[in-house]
Amino acid sequence: MACYRVLLVDHDPSFLERAASELSSIDGLEVSTAAGPAEALASAGTASYDAAVSGHGGPLDALSLMAELRAISPGMHFIIVAEDGSEDLAIEAMEAGADHYCSKRRDPLPSIKEKISRIAERRRRERENELDRYRLHTLVDLAEKRSAPFHEMAHFMLERMVQITGSKMGYLATVNTEEGTLNMFAWSKGGLDRCRMRERPLLYRLEETGLWGEPVRQGRPIVINDYAKETALQRGAPRGHVSISRYMAIPILSKGRIVATCGVANKEEPYDEDDLRQLTLMMQGMEHLYDISARDAVLYETEKRYEAVLRAIPLAVAVIDADRRLADANDLFINIDGGFLSRDMDMLEGGDGLIADVRRLFEECRSKGGNVKDEIIHRRAADRVTHWRCYASPLWDQRYRFNGAVLVMEDATEEKEAMNVLERSANRLKTIDQVTRHDVSNQLQVIRGYLSLLNESGLGDAEAGMAARMERSLLTISDHLEFSRTYQSLGVHRPSWLPLQQEAEAALRNGMPLEVRISLDGREIWADPAFKRALYNLLENTMRHAGDATRVELSGRVEDDGSFVMVYEDDGVGVPAERKEAIFLKGVGANTGMGMFLVREILQLTGMEIRECGKEGEGACFEIRVPPGAHRSAGANRPDPA
Repeated sequence: MACYRVLLVDHDPSFLERAASELSSIDGLEVSTAAGPAEALASAGTASYDAAVSGHGGPLDALSLMAELRAISPGMHFIIVAEDGSEDLAIEAMEAGADHYCSKRRDPLPSIKEKISRIAERRRRERENELDRYRLHTLVDLAEKRSAPFHEMAHFMLERMVQITGSKMGYLATVNTEEGTLNMFAWSKGGLDRCRMRERPLLYRLEETGLWGEPVRQGRPIVINDYAKETALQRGAPRGHVSISRYMAIPILSKGRIVATCGVANKEEPYDEDDLRQLTLMMQGMEHLYDISARDAVLYETEKRYEAVLRAIPLAVAVIDADRRLADANDLFINIDGGFLSRDMDMLEGGDGLIADVRRLFEECRSKGGNVKDEIIHRRAADRVTHWRCYASPLWDQRYRFNGAVLVMEDATEEKEAMNVLERSANRLKTIDQVTRHDVSNQLQVIRGYLSLLNESGLGDAEAGMAARMERSLLTISDHLEFSRTYQSLGVHRPSWLPLQQEAEAALRNGMPLEVRISLDGREIWADPAFKRALYNLLENTMRHAGDATRVELSGRVEDDGSFVMVYEDDGVGVPAERKEAIFLKGVGANTGMGMFLVREILQLTGMEIRECGKEGEGACFEIRVPPGAHRSAGANRPDPA
């Protein structure tokens, strides 16, 4: 850009042409010409000049023109070039404040060029120092804003960036190189005012941006001083977008990677190396801004998630600081005891009943330095009792000192009331079942006694047949009663780790005339206490349906997927293919049809599966699959399954 502007004034066109040509060779100098005082004053009224070189003689009075031009631009340097130089005129010119005086009798251009070069260089250094001071003041001001939000600091830097480069507008965009996006974070006020787009898009695909994305793609500054000319980098602009005449942009790095880009546009003069230097140096202060932005973004997202969870969770949650003050709480906690609580209140002041229990939990958490849980029963009114499950977890500061606690309270009132109703109903059903089973069993014993007496009295063939059928019916009724007793107890007790060898020995070696082989030593499974009954029913199934079976075998193996498979085999007649699944249905099979149904029900309580996979004529084969995590080597310290 032109850092120094000179106005040449002379009535001699040939001198103006030669002088303009000579001075234009000075780097950073812009030369304008005027044929007389009127034209010079008109030009000075529309443009700012750093210096003027004026001829003197005839109708052109350089001394008068100097006074008028300096009235417009007080700091203007002035050089007088006389037609016929004289000592008196030189003295008068210097006393009037001229910076230099020379005569046309000898070629004045070398002297003028040297003088203008020195003035221009001094002016360039002054301007550079001025911009450096402005930039340093900006960075000092920025340092004082370290506690301000990132968007406030970014807009501050953006406006200063526009000012220091003499631009009309500017922008700042953050970059996500992993996602390939450019987020237009901030526009300068000038650019925002001039942008006529109804909806300014904030997020761009980097691959779809033209010149604006080039500093990121190339990793270097981009300077375009004739934007109107189409270049290979431009891809146009959206309709209504602010028009661009000149453009300069740089990438912004943090820890060696591009995290943002900033640009300025529409300076009146072309952008030069000095503009690029100032912009680059100023934007070096953006690295710590970006770090602050990343920190703020993490904090913002964390706080938003924290607030969302706190407000949405259907539990009463409170944070109590080390001074026992209510630092934060959701509405459920505030209204937990009739709504008299308030945020930032001292939890040790006022309140009794439920709040007293909360204070007790807090103090227990503080003294233990660990998690505390308890159940609280609170009577809010004569006819209203509430039940709460309460949890307290300590908070620690950076030095691992107690810094408060998080309290979570779950209203279990409806659950407790429902459980009480269920418990009362279950107790009544249990009582009815016990009484009914006891009475029916007694009556069955009476009927068996009478049948025995009848058989002993001597019955005819017809009567003996009826008595046998009655005996079988009595056996079926007894089996149903036993099934109901067993089925009622399923799932009542918590599962536990059971030693397989020991359980199988107790279930299968019960005096039946079969050879039993068990190879399960060293394994434990997570199962319901009724697991032993499932194994017994398998053995009973063999006795009832396997014909001339002589032996059963129980073994196991660990599969590739981590499951454990127990295999029960006998050498009986086997199960027909069409009945392999049906045998597990309720009521299917001989007698009550409940034995194999009960086996599957017991196993399913802890996620085990059973299937029949033997061949008809070669014996039955039942595979029991135990899921991964529900079996272990004996004595292994594996946690209980969820």
